[in-house]
Amino acid sequence: MNISNRYLTNFKLFLKKKRHLIKDYFNYSLFDLLGVAIPVITIPLFLEIFGRLEYGDIVLARVYSGIAGLFVDFSFKRVGSKNIANGEQKKNYLNTSFTIKSLVFIVVGIIYFCFCFCFLERPLFYFIFYLLNLQTILIPNFFYVGLGEFKSLSKIGFLVSLIQIVLFFTIITTYNYLILVPLIYLISIIIGGVYSHYELKKINVPYFKFIRINKKSIEWQENFNFLKKNALAIVKDRLSYVIINLYVGKASILEFDLGLKLVNLLARPVSIYSNILIRKSVKNSGNFKFIFNQIKYVAIFSFILWIISSIFLKIFVTSVINDPVNLFVIIFLSGSSIFLNITSFINSNGLIVLNKSNYVFIGMVVSTVSFLSLILIMFQTQLTKPLLIVTSAVFLTYLIESLYAMCVMLKLNKINKLINE
Repeated sequence: MNISNRYLTNFKLFLKKKRHLIKDYFNYSLFDLLGVAIPVITIPLFLEIFGRLEYGDIVLARVYSGIAGLFVDFSFKRVGSKNIANGEQKKNYLNTSFTIKSLVFIVVGIIYFCFCFCFLERPLFYFIFYLLNLQTILIPNFFYVGLGEFKSLSKIGFLVSLIQIVLFFTIITTYNYLILVPLIYLISIIIGGVYSHYELKKINVPYFKFIRINKKSIEWQENFNFLKKNALAIVKDRLSYVIINLYVGKASILEFDLGLKLVNLLARPVSIYSNILIRKSVKNSGNFKFIFNQIKYVAIFSFILWIISSIFLKIFVTSVINDPVNLFVIIFLSGSSIFLNITSFINSNGLIVLNKSNYVFIGMVVSTVSFLSLILIMFQTQLTKPLLIVTSAVFLTYLIESLYAMCVMLKLNKINKLINE
């Protein structure tokens, strides 16, 4: 009895000590997890109404618009939170990001519009998906994370997700038009942006102001390093879809997309944890023991999460998807989430905090070269299953990327010890 009371007391003390962390985690998870869960929830609906081929169009439209969106965001999602947590001038920094993103959105939008109407079968459908990149402008989540305003983010995320669910399961089931899919996403983002503006006014931070860009107001080199990294990320994360579409067809995108969506979903709990821990990581930037302990927790948690998801995946797929699905591809690909989580945590809470973002860029170069080399080697061996080739290449690339990130952290730790001695 005394032992159980002691454990209960220790648990209560743990909850009391970590209550702010747990509260922040819950609030941010509403924003982040709902954004990833909605595309998964709507898969059965889209497959039933539009079929595999048109579902492939939806996926490809998101892939192409996502490529353009990497440039629109201009790496603020990756480095902005750290700069705000470091005490960067909030109003100036936020409106600088708005100015840059808006200008890039217009320029890239013109190029993307020409691309859609020259090369794609459904140009208007694909272009409306590009407009979804307004989310990074209207809802500057990096700013909320940097300030620790996770409750505001959770309200915005819940509102956007609720609108999407209601509209998808009412309008799409009544009017079976493919173009309604991006329009519903766009409507929810605009409404979320309006509410985000209201939340920013509550914390006395005016937004939507074009200002003269001050070079001192933003760490340009860091943003450019991450922009180059994001451009390289296109190769591994987006080219895979294009290869499958070319060699197998849109109908086979489903399995690969389900696998990557599961990877994304399994990466979210760690991503949320990384974001709410960013302020603490900045304070402990020279404490490598703290960083390595956190990496260990991330690896163990990611493995357990993957095992649990693999067990329940068959139940989910067989109960909500009528079409036959290759479960092996999905489970195998989702295992790469373990390596993705390790790499992402090291990058965001280790290398970026330590102002070593150049290593992140080098890591992406290693990742890109690895992916292209693996694809070429596997195709040269004339393997007859392109879907399995691409899946294996993606899995191995995530593994190589995480090994590189760990080697860099061990190297920096060694240098830090030598300096202290």
